[in-house]
Amino acid sequence: MTVVIIAVVVIALIAVAALVALPRLRAAKQERELQSEREQIADKHRTEADEKAAHADHLERNAESDRAEVELAEKQAEARRAEIELKERQAASTRAEADISRSNADRTEQGLADREHGLTDASHEDHDTSRETDRTHVDGDRTDSRTDGRDSTTAGVADPEAEAERINRDRGEHDAGSRGSTADPRTERPA
Repeated sequence: MTVVIIAVVVIALIAVAALVALPRLRAAKQERELQSEREQIADKHRTEADEKAAHADHLERNAESDRAEVELAEKQAEARRAEIELKERQAASTRAEADISRSNADRTEQGLADREHGLTDASHEDHDTSRETDRTHVDGDRTDSRTDGRDSTTAGVADPEAEAERINRDRGEHDAGSRGSTADPRTERPA
């Protein structure tokens, strides 16, 4: 009987110990499982964070590359604009030089034409002046050199009336050409 009592006491102690130890063992097991889960979640988060960081680095590198490409494209566009502006300035300069050359050529041609016209006018004026000088000379002779009741204009002239008519006709042509006069040269009196 004593053995039975000892066996019952031992079984009771084991049962109490089991009842007390089992919840602790379960709690420890749960704690280990939770810890394992936490570690897995933490590892997963770390992995995701690393992946996100790597992705961000990749995106940043791509963005830097894109920025560099954009800057290069902007520099190329600016260089093209500068080249176009330079070509436009050169074209404008070329046009201006051509205009100046044309203007100078026009001035030269105009100057030559004016000179030719001036020479032509001058030759007409010289011819007219020589006529006037002849007339003045003739008129002067007529008034200053009178001999025998005749002036020197008629001296040595076969037909004085024909000569007078010729002189009047020359005066009329000169007056009509230079002044646009429509007067009859035969009715005008010599100066």
